[in-house]
Amino acid sequence: MKKKDVFFVIWIIMFSPVVLTGVVLKNVRLAYLFGYNLAMEILKGF
Repeated sequence: MKKKDVFFVIWIIMFSPVVLTGVVLKNVRLAYLFGYNLAMEILKGF
């Protein structure tokens, strides 16, 4: 697996609960921004 593929899988796993939380709180934009920032932090780790 390429690092990009690994990153994508991790991103999906970590982003899913964030999206669900955002939908519950009806604040999808905040959830998206949080997930994006989290993804950027993970990407820096590679």
